[in-house]
Amino acid sequence: MKKENGLIKVFLVFFSVTVPVYAANVNAPVVDFRFSDLDGNIHQSVNYKGKWVIVNFWATWCGPCVREIPELNQFYHKHRDLGLEILGVNYEELTPAQIVLALDQFRIDYKVLYLGEDPRMSEAMLLKGLPTTFVISPDSRLVRTWTGPVTQIELEEYLLPRIKLANQ
Repeated sequence: MKKENGLIKVFLVFFSVTVPVYAANVNAPVVDFRFSDLDGNIHQSVNYKGKWVIVNFWATWCGPCVREIPELNQFYHKHRDLGLEILGVNYEELTPAQIVLALDQFRIDYKVLYLGEDPRMSEAMLLKGLPTTFVISPDSRLVRTWTGPVTQIELEEYLLPRIKLANQ
């Protein structure tokens, strides 16, 4: 399938970069994404400029993805007032109605998007597997990547010092 091959290439590029220190990321790649929400609204990277954004790619058939959802929910509820967003991007060819069922089944509290018709990503992002989580800085730069499940503690250890530094 032409669409799938293009998506795989885009995601393979999107997820390969990891920059461990926010203060040193001025050369980190700028991220340009475009996903649809369940109402058909488009969410683009420019809509989140000025916020920390956690982009988590997941699928309903992915056991580690499903196990990581409570960790992301806990982090989101505990720290959403710090100017950050979590975007869970469903990496399946599901309809919005099927995604709604998954939201109910897995009790996902943060914003869930899907690939939509025009899934653009920066050349800096690469998907090596699911789940994959990216942290995008307030200036739209990719600063951290996790392949495999991420925990609330890992997110806190990485993000909280950077958020505090940025707010000083």
